[in-house]
Amino acid sequence: MDKHSAANFVPLDHADDWLHLGLGIGLIVLGVTGTAGERARGQYPQGSPAGQLPEDTSAGPRSLPDD
Repeated sequence: MDKHSAANFVPLDHADDWLHLGLGIGLIVLGVTGTAGERARGQYPQGSPAGQLPEDTSAGPRSLPDD
């Protein structure tokens, strides 16, 4: 989209582009590295469906267990 067109109703510039690119990359890196230890050890919070595959994937979404 042209930065100077009428469709660009939110005034963004190159500094905003770089800021959002950096924030996006930073958050992805934090998400991956922040859970690297737990993923390596296979430790997840109690009741978390992370790392657990449903036995029958054709059955649709599962509900989370009540704690």
